[in-house]
This record gives sequence, C-alpha cells and structure tokens, in this order.
Amino acid sequence: MNLTITKEKYYYVLLVISFLFLLLSKSLAGTTYSTLFSLGLMCALFFKIIVTEKIWFKKSPVHLVFWTYILLFAISLIRQYYHTDLTFKALVNVFLFFLNVVLAQVIVASKLRLSIGKQFKLLSYILNTYILLNFLLYVFGFEKARYAGQNSILGLFNISVDRVFFIFSPSMAYFAMICGISCLVSLFFWLERRRPIDFFFAAISFTALVLTDSRGPIFGLLIILFFIFGIRRLWVRNQLLIFLFFIFSVSLFLSVMFFLDTYVFDLEQFSRENTTLLSWRDVIWEIFFEHYDPSVTELLFGYGNVGQFISGISYEYEYLFSNWPNPTQISLHNNTLQMLVDIGVIGILSFFSVLYYVVRFSIRQYRKFNNKIYLLIPGVVNYILLLGFSDIIVNISNIGVYFVIMFIIINTLYRPKTDNTP
Repeated sequence: MNLTITKEKYYYVLLVISFLFLLLSKSLAGTTYSTLFSLGLMCALFFKIIVTEKIWFKKSPVHLVFWTYILLFAISLIRQYYHTDLTFKALVNVFLFFLNVVLAQVIVASKLRLSIGKQFKLLSYILNTYILLNFLLYVFGFEKARYAGQNSILGLFNISVDRVFFIFSPSMAYFAMICGISCLVSLFFWLERRRPIDFFFAAISFTALVLTDSRGPIFGLLIILFFIFGIRRLWVRNQLLIFLFFIFSVSLFLSVMFFLDTYVFDLEQFSRENTTLLSWRDVIWEIFFEHYDPSVTELLFGYGNVGQFISGISYEYEYLFSNWPNPTQISLHNNTLQMLVDIGVIGILSFFSVLYYVVRFSIRQYRKFNNKIYLLIPGVVNYILLLGFSDIIVNISNIGVYFVIMFIIINTLYRPKTDNTP
C-alpha cells in the first residue's frame, strides 16, 4: 500500500479541513469552540503558505478585474469596522474567513491547476464531507435546539415532523443552499457516470435539504435541472440574458407585482398568515428603493460591509424582525441589492464580469469538446444566482456558498492552459 502523501493530496486535505473549519467556526460563533476553530483556520492557512514557493498572479485583464473586486470587498470589511460596533477581534476573525476563502484557494489553485472535471470532484469531496458529518450527527440525535416550525414539504405527504436545524449549520437557509449545490453536482456525476457513490451522496444531500424545509433551494434545484437536461441549447445560448435577469431581477419582479396587483388581482390572497407573498422580502425591497439615496462615492463603491445598516436603510424595516437578534442589521435579502450597498456599482460590475467570463469559458469548452462536465459551471453558478434572488450569496456571512463560488472562479482563472478534462 502506497502511503506517500503527495503535494496534491496535501492541498486536497487542507482545502477540506479549511472548509470544515470555516463552517464550524461560523456555526459556533461566540463560543469557546469558535476561537479554537479560528486558530485552526490560521494553522490551515499557514500550512498552505509554508509549502508554497510563490503565488502565481497573472496580469491578464480578467485577473486584474478579479483582484479589483477582492480589494473592494476587503476594504468593505475594514469600513464595517469603522462604521459599526464590530470589534477588532471580530474583524480579525472575519479576515481569517476571507483569507481562507480567497488567498488560500489562490495558493492551492496556482499549484494544482486543476481541470474542470477535477475541480468538481474536489468540490464534491469537500461538500459531501461536511453534509455527511451533519447528517450522521443528526441520525445519532445531535441537532441544534431551535424550534423552526413544522416541515411543510413533508406535511404534504401527511408526515408530521419539525424542520431540522443541523448542528454544524451556520443557518438553516445557508445549510440548505450547500445541500442543493452538493446534490446538483453529485446528481450530475451520477447521471453521467452511473457510479453508486454519486447517487448515495446526491440522496443524502437531497434528504438533508428536504429536512430543512427550505423551498427556495429545492425549487431552484428543479429549475436548474430542467435547464440542463430539458432546454439545454436555449439555456446555454442565452447566458448573457440570464445574467442580466439575475442582476435586475428585483426591479423586474416589483414592476410585475405592481402591475398584477393594480390591474389583475389582489396578491394578498396568496400571502401566508401574518406575512406577505415573499415573507416580507417584497416589503424590504420597496423600502430600499424608497430610502436608497447615496452620494456618488457611495453609489460607485458602496457603504462598506452590512451597507444596509451603515446607510440607515435597515432601520426602516427593523420592525419586521423585532423578535430577531440584532434586527437593525438584517440583510436586504437580495444579492444584487446587498452588493450595491456593500461594494457599489464598481464592485458589482467587477464581480459579475469575472463570473460571466468563467461561465462563457466553460460553455466554449463544452461546445469544443462536447463534454457535459463543462455544464457544471454554468449549472452551479446559475443555481447560486437563482438563490441570490431572495437571499445574499456573495458575502462572507454566507461563508459556505461564498467559498463555493470563489472556488469555481479561482480554479477556472488558474486552470491549466489545455483543459479537455476529465
């Protein structure tokens, strides 16, 4: 048996450990364990750096745009420290998250230079390890002692159980997003290669997703699978329009809602008890457009991380979350709006330009080699952007999804010169 640890295996293990430490540290925030996991993140980053002779920084336009976004995001974290009650210790912890998500992945990607196929195999290992850990602990009776109501999806089948809050999940919604991404990747691998292990992890991820009763990630998963396997040519051909739709989705949605409510029928009849059609999200968005009044600098570069709080907009809707901890810092529940107040128009343009470049590259490779594995990039990216319609995804607070999207961007930017996968 060959027990030699190659540099590739070394980096693989460190990435898996980093991801676990990121999620565990986030889920145990404010406890002694959080400090221990923060120390673990420091060690993981240190061990990546000591085996690295140098970091490979390209000077191509897309790399410069990417590092512009990274700089703007880093500055937004510092601005949060100066404009909120964020402590210096918390700032250091946030930067540990940020460095492990970005710099550590650049170190690994510049050394491994993985093909698209190997990227997603590694991503699958990382996500499945985290989900399986939570699922096994749940089976043995370990979950967070927080009541989140009845599971409405299973209730449709007359199964009366509570929603599950997995023990190492940073939040129920964010854990569900990770499950959805993992299910999409594993299911794609199983449909292409018919390996039982891929079906097993797809089933575990989907079961965990259903147990959280998170309808957005479930319906989003069904939509993306329909795009990939139902209307693939139309979906691949119109990625630019899809990106523009995601960016301006809130404005389009509110316009349609206003038209329907005014000229067709009363939308309140579709609302749940004591809430609105989108669980107050539509109210938050309307308040945003009423009170968003930035200076030129704030429009271009944002207010800093948690910009909705720094700008004062969140004070206008804090009454909706009076029973929540820290109601004045509740997000805008839309990725584009949140990025606008955090890092501004320049930040949005730089991020989406790089992300679209990554998707366009994968589609070109798919057409060139006729290999469906390349469709995983637009599939996962579109799925994440779809989730961003009603929540934040490109932010350190949603550390798991942010890790995934940075993983895809960085590994694609630092890909091998010739990539015909697997």
